[in-house]
Amino acid sequence: MDLSDHLQGILEANDRIALEAYLSDNANISQGELDQCLTSTMPKGSLDMLKILLEKGAKLTRFSYWDAIKREEPATLQLLVDHGWNIDSTEFGTPPVHAALNFETSLRWLLDHGANPNIMSVRKRGSCDPEPCLTPLARAAKYSNPKLLDILLSYGAKIDPVAMFTPIGRRVPGNGIAAMTVLLDHGADINCAVKGKGTPLWYAVTRDKQDTVMFLLGRGADPALPPPGRTMSPMEYAKAKGMTGLYEILEGARKNGAP
Repeated sequence: MDLSDHLQGILEANDRIALEAYLSDNANISQGELDQCLTSTMPKGSLDMLKILLEKGAKLTRFSYWDAIKREEPATLQLLVDHGWNIDSTEFGTPPVHAALNFETSLRWLLDHGANPNIMSVRKRGSCDPEPCLTPLARAAKYSNPKLLDILLSYGAKIDPVAMFTPIGRRVPGNGIAAMTVLLDHGADINCAVKGKGTPLWYAVTRDKQDTVMFLLGRGADPALPPPGRTMSPMEYAKAKGMTGLYEILEGARKNGAP
């Protein structure tokens, strides 16, 4: 919804007095207009401007929701809570803890105020997200900063087997290994199996991730263990697919007593 130039100018100027006067003179302003005002104000508007709009009944949209997280301003998040915002809301598919994974100040504030560190994201109609239903831990493992995992775990996140798989598909070398190191150091099972993915070692072999394979073997992954529902082990798979380099690494690990 497009706002009038006059109203948009008030918002861009952060003019609290003018906004109050406008809302007083336009008592029948629509819900859509109020929501759009909040969306326009959220990125850089003052707390006073946000408060006026929220008290008038403005609601979060997908855009203002994400901008609230990106502000990394505890006072903004508290203002939303004071006006009825649920910090575990899945209204927009991505719960706040998930949305805040790249914004540490917001993430810590949410967790400090009782946000669920294990809340699953949900798939909304029309979503194109290929992996919509993840825990925060599994989603954080996809990022390059393993500190996120430490934060979540320190607030009670449970070890999620899926989290061992989400880093393996990353294209940036090293990031996945850093994430898996944190998970394993906190008790993740090196040979855990997840439906459709197998074991972490199997998953890494099928994606020809040599560095990851070597890391997993070094941490005790079993090269001769077939995943549930499979007849071949990772080592046998590598041989069958002509992955000579990987096969030699896996065979060498088996001969040397891995796991």
